[in-house]
Amino acid sequence: MFIIHLLIGIASGILGAMGVGGGSVSILVLSGFLGVDQKNSQLINLFAFVIPAVTAVIIHSKHKLIDKYNVIFTIVGGIPTAVAGAFLAINLSSSVLKTIFGIFLIILGVFEIFHKMVYNIVDRIKEHILKS
Repeated sequence: MFIIHLLIGIASGILGAMGVGGGSVSILVLSGFLGVDQKNSQLINLFAFVIPAVTAVIIHSKHKLIDKYNVIFTIVGGIPTAVAGAFLAINLSSSVLKTIFGIFLIILGVFEIFHKMVYNIVDRIKEHILKS
């Protein structure tokens, strides 16, 4: 079983490095195929995410690749949403969380199919805000 979990971690890391979303893959495999309940799958994913995230921030900062304008908006929106999501996840059953995660993956898939159109709309909104 250790080997399977190790392979999931390696595959998630490779997919995450390619921008595919390794965390989504690891949660899907852990909860969908290995029988780990949704809450534990998400917890494992969060722990696995911390070190690569910190490393990425350090490397991108050294290469001056971080857009401070977008970071501020991401933090302002992300922190309260993460806290609210954590409280919500604590109070929901694993089966409800699994359903919500499945819906999220479907929405994400649709977004990926239509992302150019969405990005064009977002760029127009951003330009309008900057002009104001």
